[in-house]
Amino acid sequence: IMLNDVSAYYPNLMKSQNMNPGHMVDGFFTKYVTDNINDDKYWKSKIGVIEGAKAKRGGTKLKNNAGFGKYGDPYSPLYDFSITLETTVNGQMKLLKLIDMYFERTDAKVINANTDGVAILVSAKYNDTICDCNRDWEVMFNLELDEEYYTQWIQKSCNIYMAVQDNGKIKGINEFQTTYNLEKGMGI
Repeated sequence: IMLNDVSAYYPNLMKSQNMNPGHMVDGFFTKYVTDNINDDKYWKSKIGVIEGAKAKRGGTKLKNNAGFGKYGDPYSPLYDFSITLETTVNGQMKLLKLIDMYFERTDAKVINANTDGVAILVSAKYNDTICDCNRDWEVMFNLELDEEYYTQWIQKSCNIYMAVQDNGKIKGINEFQTTYNLEKGMGI
């Protein structure tokens, strides 16, 4: 089982499509998004190297996600629902292209697809082909996929699941979450 999540998906989509709320000065928000993406990449690269890097990255991810959420909030000064729609619809179309590439080249079966990633069940003989699909997709859209591998996957719905890694470590999302911290919101 392979999970392919797009790294900082919505901020990177907004950057690549040069989105800016119509009521804001041109370029201001693009710089804000770019700075946040760069912060996220920096702290991601330092996890395991610098103490506290994982928490710092959690903060940048929270800032990116909260910022995106404000586009859909009519009480926010960032409110611009057209950006919310443009980002989410374009994001879903790009993920559908990735799924289509898997189907064209392998025997992959999608077991989970959400707003920023796809989990697939695929024969081991296609591992290299799946990685090639991922690299082709990354080049096509100038985005980056984070690949995670699991031996088991149990889900209630697309955002309520538990997955077991090769080393036995369990990743629980929302109702299956086993630990809670301030880096992620608690699912309800």
